[in-house]
Order: sequence, then C-alpha cells, then structure tokens
Amino acid sequence: MEPLKDYDVFILLGDAAYDSTKLFKLANNLGFNMLTDINYRNAGSIYDFNDQCGIENGIYFNSPMGEQMYKNKINY
Repeated sequence: MEPLKDYDVFILLGDAAYDSTKLFKLANNLGFNMLTDINYRNAGSIYDFNDQCGIENGIYFNSPMGEQMYKNKINY
C-alpha cells in the first residue's frame, strides 16, 4: 500500500465483491474510508449482518450521500 501515501485518498469505492470486514479495517488503518455495494449474504436486511463494518457500510450506502457517491463511481 506504499503507493497510496502519494495520494490524498478520502474514499475507495468498490462493488459487492469487496464487502469484507478485513478490507474495511485495512482501509481504516490506512486512513481512508471504503464504500461498497452491499453483499447481503442471504440476509434480509443490513441489520441482520454479524459485523459492525457491514452494518455501517450498508447505512452509508443507502444514505443520500452514499448513493450519490456510489452512483458516480468509475468502472474500469
């Protein structure tokens, strides 16, 4: 992750494949936020998730600001 220190990263956007507690914690340790689409993993709601990272991501993803940020992401 050394190359990231040269950039002023605020948020990293990813699809549901990156919805992982390990990745959320890594992003936090590196000093930026991560927002992913939601992988429900057979859950009916984000509140059925077992980890706080998934719940917080789901709440932000469904907020007006989260929706706008994710909608404007660039797909490569």
